Amino acid sequence: MGQLFDTRPRWATLVGVRDVDRAVGAFAARRDVARAEVAYRSMTTADQRRFVDEVAGQAHGGDAAALELLLLILDRHRIVVPAVRRVIADDGLAEEVVQDVLIVVAEQIATFRAEATFRSWLFGVARNQAKHHLRSYLRQPEATDVPATDRPTVRISSIVAQRHDVTQHLDKLPEHYRLPVTMRDMDGLTYEDIAGRLGVELGTVRSRISRGRALLAARIGSR
Repeated sequence: MGQLFDTRPRWATLVGVRDVDRAVGAFAARRDVARAEVAYRSMTTADQRRFVDEVAGQAHGGDAAALELLLLILDRHRIVVPAVRRVIADDGLAEEVVQDVLIVVAEQIATFRAEATFRSWLFGVARNQAKHHLRSYLRQPEATDVPATDRPTVRISSIVAQRHDVTQHLDKLPEHYRLPVTMRDMDGLTYEDIAGRLGVELGTVRSRISRGRALLAARIGSR
C-alpha cells in the first residue's frame, strides 16, 4: 500500500489533551491528524478503544481526515496484527494480509455499523482477509517444470498459526486425500517419494494433493 499520509510527527509531546471527549473535540476543531495520533498514545487502552470507535464513526460518515487518522493509528500501532496472526504464522504473508486489511478498511468503512464496536468489525475483516489468503495459497498449483527438491516449499504447518488446528482439519479428510497432503505439506516429501510410498501413479498423487488442499482450504475457511 502506498503512503497515504505524512507520518512524521510535528509534536514531540502532547500538551493538555488526555481525555477522549476532549481529544475527539480537539481533532474535530483542528483536523490535525498528527496531533490526534499523539493524543491517542497518551490514553489508557480502554480510552484508546473509545477514541478509535469515535474516529471510525466519523470516517464512516465520509470524513476524509478521520479516515486518514484511523489508518494511521491502525498502521502505526499494529492493531490488526493479532487478528491476522491467529490465522497465519508466516511473517511475510501476515504482513501482506495486514496491508490488505488497511486497504479494505479504506474502501469499505461505509459498511461499518456504528452500533457495533469498530474493533469487532475490524477483526472480522482481518480474519476474512487472512482466510482468503490462506485459501488462495492452498489452492495455488505448484509449478511442475521445477523439481520439487529444488523448489522452496512453504508448508501448511508454517503458514497456519497453530499446527494442531491444521491436524484436526486434516484428520477429517478422506484418507486418500489426507495421506498425500500430510506427506507433502507437513512432512515435505517429494511427489515421487509419495507416489512410491503409496504405490500410486505420480499424476494421481498430484491430483489428490490438489483436491485435498482445496478441501482443507474450505474447512479452514468455514471456521
